[in-house]
Amino acid sequence: MVNEGSDGDGRRSRNVRLVEFDIATGQSTAQYIYQLESITTLNNITPDTADDFSATSQGRNIGVSAIVAINSIDFLVLERDNRGLGIEVTPTPVHKRIYRISLRDATDVQDISLANSDDLPSGVIPVSKEPFIDVLAQLTDAKQTVPEKLEGLAIGPRLADGSYAILLGTDNDYSVTQTGAGEQFNVCVDTTGTLRDDQVSIDEGCTDNLALIPGFLMSFKGTIKGYQPARHVYEKDVADDDIED
Repeated sequence: MVNEGSDGDGRRSRNVRLVEFDIATGQSTAQYIYQLESITTLNNITPDTADDFSATSQGRNIGVSAIVAINSIDFLVLERDNRGLGIEVTPTPVHKRIYRISLRDATDVQDISLANSDDLPSGVIPVSKEPFIDVLAQLTDAKQTVPEKLEGLAIGPRLADGSYAILLGTDNDYSVTQTGAGEQFNVCVDTTGTLRDDQVSIDEGCTDNLALIPGFLMSFKGTIKGYQPARHVYEKDVADDDIED
């Protein structure tokens, strides 16, 4: 997206393209616009202006990490900032949410350029979007660690009350980062991330009271109206009768 948005910089734009593919041909058949939460909205969540997101944070410090289908037109989308327990010391997280979106009535923009503008052309309708789970609020209320990079999203099994398990996962870069020269090293932290050793050789272990940044797998609950679980995973030259549900 770096070729779209004002100044030719997509990091200034809220607009993210969702690309629809025909799985039989591998060809793109449509594109739709998903709009991230605005910088102004996110910066107004906390009064401290010192940790405000900059004008070029969209798509870099704020973005979409995962999307999963509810049915052919409705989806769950994971949108988040890059703040929390991770390989860098970051400001307090403000934005980690799952939204339910719909392609219904959204404009196909595959032939529409968004270059040099952060605004949508007149008549272009983005996908509709509504809050589904405020992940950050639930983790905070439960006094749980807030990881930096929530990157995996899946709809899990149906629960006894009719809701579904909503699974979120993160690898936190497997606790590995690198210098500007490309030399890789581990980051060791305590459970809060306040005690850190940022330059640990990959061949060495962490010192006492510190550990590599863990991966997280978290489960939430959500009622998903209209959910149609995928029944089959198809492979080339395999007949339907040979595939189990």
